[in-house]
Amino acid sequence: MSRRRAGLSFRRQRRKFNLPLFKEIVSWVVELIVVIGLAYVLVSFFGIRTNVVGQAMEQTLENDDNILVNRFAYIMSKPKAGDVIVFLPNGNNKSHYYVRRVVAVPGDTVQIKDGALYVNDELYKESTDVASMEDAGLASDPIELEKDEYFVLGDNRNNSEDSRYANIGNVKRDYIIGKAWFRFSGPWKLWNHQVAIVITYIDKGQVNYEFSVVPGAYDESKASDAGRYQVNRSGHRACRCADSTQQPESGH
Repeated sequence: MSRRRAGLSFRRQRRKFNLPLFKEIVSWVVELIVVIGLAYVLVSFFGIRTNVVGQAMEQTLENDDNILVNRFAYIMSKPKAGDVIVFLPNGNNKSHYYVRRVVAVPGDTVQIKDGALYVNDELYKESTDVASMEDAGLASDPIELEKDEYFVLGDNRNNSEDSRYANIGNVKRDYIIGKAWFRFSGPWKLWNHQVAIVITYIDKGQVNYEFSVVPGAYDESKASDAGRYQVNRSGHRACRCADSTQQPESGH
């Protein structure tokens, strides 16, 4: 029987094909394509994308947040108290879009007393946590809204330019562009597997639904929503459906 000669082998070993890894990569790519395609369809057919300017809507929306605006939301219905709307102040087409919350609708009477908002002589029930208002502005006296007027405030009540001030005033229906619909957040790094797409449904300042696509390792400390949603650290999909009565845990 001949013995196999011992020693170094210079023959190149064939690298095994990693099928599970390939399937996971394909899954990431497909999910990204689906999410990007969905965002494109939503923007193209139902809304417009814009950025939040300023801190007026903290803790619900932060400066430079990307939001999708539903421009058809008020064709069949009217803005309601609690809606977050996008509008042009006094119809000024040269202005950036303003994002504020409706607190009173046509026919209502608004007044701010001792830092609190009253609508029709009743203390307004806030849909999110807000601070006591230091400046009542125009609403220090009762304001009765006309049939096409809405009174809006920023959630960051003491750092907001809104209906309390003459340069904004009551917002007429014709100046409203649409309803703030979804918020998109990152980070957006792709090639080093730091991709996360978070789509947050905006409804009365509450988190109703969040879906994140998280390929690869994801550093929560770099996310604007750190702690707001659960991330599967193994790099797979993470989904959270929150109860409609749950308040946001961190500002955005």
